[in-house]
Parts: sequence; C-alpha cells; structure tokens
Amino acid sequence: GVDYPDRAERFEVVYCMLSLTRNHRLRVHVATDEDKPVPSVTDIWPVAGWLEREVYDMYGVLFSGNPDLRRILTDYGFRGHPQRKDFPLTGYVELRYSEEAKRVVYEPVQLAQDFRTFDFMSPWEGAEYVLPGDEKGALPQAKGAQTPLSADTIVKADAAQSATKAPDAPSEPYAKKDVQNTSQSGAGEPDPGNQKQDKPVESDVIPTKGGGQNQ
Repeated sequence: GVDYPDRAERFEVVYCMLSLTRNHRLRVHVATDEDKPVPSVTDIWPVAGWLEREVYDMYGVLFSGNPDLRRILTDYGFRGHPQRKDFPLTGYVELRYSEEAKRVVYEPVQLAQDFRTFDFMSPWEGAEYVLPGDEKGALPQAKGAQTPLSADTIVKADAAQSATKAPDAPSEPYAKKDVQNTSQSGAGEPDPGNQKQDKPVESDVIPTKGGGQNQ
C-alpha cells in the first residue's frame, strides 16, 4: 500500500502477481479512500488474506470479502494506522512495564519539555555528538609516541640547552696539547710513508749504462 494525502482517493493498493508457468509479471494498482472497500482476492489466492490484513493494519484500507479482517502486526487496542503520512512519529500510546503494578501498562504519550532537544546544527558544519559508550571506542595511544609540545615548552628547552652548551671544539682536534708549533708536531709535512726512497741494490743485479739493471 501507498498513502498520498493530497489525493481524494489517498490510498493505493498494489497487487504484484507472478505466473511461473507463463513467466509473466502483472502489477495492478487500485485507488481507494478510507470508506470505500476494495474487493478481496482471497477467493482466488487464499494466502492474500494475510497481506490484506497487513494493509488494513498499517493503512486502514477495508477489504470486502475478507473472512478475517483484523489487525495482525499491532496490538488489538492500538490507535491509528502507523503507515499513514498523518500518523505522528511518537504515536498516541506508550507501552512500558510498571514496577508498582508489576505488569505492562498503556499510558498516553507525554513529551515533557526536558526531554525535547532542538538541535538545528548540521553535523557537517561542526556539530559533535557524543553518545554513551563512545569513550570506550577511543584508540589507545601507541607506546613511545611523542607528546605534543607547546610554544612555552620549546622556548624553555632552548634556554636550557643554551645554558648547558658544551665549549667549542678546537680548530685542530688532532694536534697535541703540549706541542706549540707545527715543526715539532710534524703537521703539514708529507706522510713519510709516501716519500720516494732508494731501492736496495741486489747483489746479482748489474747496472747498465742506460740506467737500467740487468741480471
């Protein structure tokens, strides 16, 4: 069923039928109002009786010829039809368990001003909703993660470092402290291992006139 409040016949009952032998689908739309009943199809398809009862319970549409037209989803004392567009979201009756009476009681719905919240801010514009139990879903911070620093902390750290700054390193870190000049330390002189030295003369090598050596 569908409810169109702006129409004279506000209700539209839709029958969706399928033929497995012929592989055909048929959809029938029937328009009606609150007082005009719709002919029942239970004499053709008995299983339609349950579906017609659901439409009657949710929309209030009457079906002539249905042998058992009564509510099937809501309680017997339910007021109104929930699927109508003019049905209030809160309903008319509140069902709760009474500790005093030790049974389930029906009471008219009373929405006190304390329980009404008017939140017109869109969640995409900065509204934050914290529901009960959200604190349990917070991700734990990883071990060893750096703590966020503020500007005051950074300034204090820089001042402490400047106060305990180590003395400057010498310009010649490899020079000996007790040596006063480079002539004594040998700094700046070429490495003795890289100097050209005379090769030893072997006894069985005879120098030639051209400067070479022959055996």
